[in-house]
Amino acid sequence: MAEVRCRVSVSMDGYMAPPDEVEAAAARAGAGALVVGHRSFEPERWEGDSGLALPVFVLTDRGREPVEMDGGMPIHFVTEGVESAVARAREAAGEKHVSVGGGATTIRRCLAAGLLDELRVRMIPSVLGGGQRLAEAGVAASLELVELAPGSDGADLTYRVAPA
Repeated sequence: MAEVRCRVSVSMDGYMAPPDEVEAAAARAGAGALVVGHRSFEPERWEGDSGLALPVFVLTDRGREPVEMDGGMPIHFVTEGVESAVARAREAAGEKHVSVGGGATTIRRCLAAGLLDELRVRMIPSVLGGGQRLAEAGVAASLELVELAPGSDGADLTYRVAPA
């Protein structure tokens, strides 16, 4: 079964930082499918030949027929919840992993449901003072640190995730 992975940047005060293009590409590298929330899916950002042909599963409360973007990227709109979106993405990913691309609500739902296998957090050396938090009350998970890679622009922490 395909592993489910997530890669995010978090400030020192716990708020998620928007991904840059390099980070977004790294999160998708080697993925067989992508799960995102409806706010993270902005059609204008995904239009044109992005070079991304993997299937994307968008969590939404508004049902829509699947569409195929330029370049062959299939977009599926899932109204049955995060468990369904991840199950469909796992099936589509085959032997590759599923990347959960955000936003914060989607990541928290995956954590709460015990759907993530790996969480990579880039701790950035800044204080944002507000925004979306990676963790909130009611979301619990056991994390095992498996890798720590410090750098001048932050530290990358890789965790194995087990439901709390």
